[in-house]
Amino acid sequence: MMTIEHRVTFMHLALSGAIADDAIDDSLNDQVDAWHNGDPMDETPLHEYLGMTWREYADYVECKRKIDVIINDRRTAS
Repeated sequence: MMTIEHRVTFMHLALSGAIADDAIDDSLNDQVDAWHNGDPMDETPLHEYLGMTWREYADYVECKRKIDVIINDRRTAS
């Protein structure tokens, strides 16, 4: 039987308020570093590892949209 590992993502922590507003950028950078330094056999895409949708990730990377705006948009959409 295969077990599914559940990991608390950056977005979950940010949306729950577990990350202070002034630490959001550093926390995101730490999570990106952790993904890069993680298990090379883990094929989880970075956006999923962070708990972002593909659109949120693309907005952050390609459009340079600020992460706090993305988090706020997710909060107001719920």
